[in-house]
Amino acid sequence: MPVLKVAYHSAGWSATGRLRHPTCIIHALARTHLSRGRPNQTLQPTALINEVYLRLIDQSQPIQWQSRSHFPGTAARLMRMILVDHSRARHAAKRGAGLDRR
Repeated sequence: MPVLKVAYHSAGWSATGRLRHPTCIIHALARTHLSRGRPNQTLQPTALINEVYLRLIDQSQPIQWQSRSHFPGTAARLMRMILVDHSRARHAAKRGAGLDRR
């Protein structure tokens, strides 16, 4: 079962607009996180959302959603981690990471 559908059902949300609500939440979180960053941010909201989804489904054990706020909180935490990783990789590339320094 898709992650969003599982999150929706286990948190007790209604069945109407089942995938619309969590998707809107994730998009809003992505826009918020990216608007707080650099003005020349190279990571797009869709790429950030896709990376969050990949990390959510790449769990060894399925997440047991506890409440309505558990899913957006987890997604927001993952977004922050992804943005930090992206920034670190960008700065490492800027400093010549991976080059042979002889």
